[in-house]
Amino acid sequence: MTIEGIAIRDERLSAGLRGPVLDGNRAVVVAVDIDVLFGGTGTAHRLFRLSLGDGRGVRNLASFGEWILILAGPAADGPGSYAVYA
Repeated sequence: MTIEGIAIRDERLSAGLRGPVLDGNRAVVVAVDIDVLFGGTGTAHRLFRLSLGDGRGVRNLASFGEWILILAGPAADGPGSYAVYA
């Protein structure tokens, strides 16, 4: 498991995984409340399985207004295409 991008929006931390890519085309982003990570209690989190294209994982995340932008690219080293999603 490789965390490749982190973004914070509305007191929630989102971590994007470069790999593994599930079912060959589903990248994973995990979102959790910041207070849970740093001294809070509970396990409130969400797991997103995003269809970003064959073999694409998350390469970076960035907060942008109301959105979180996702730079998607090859999960493995080597050639492949990149795309930006919101």
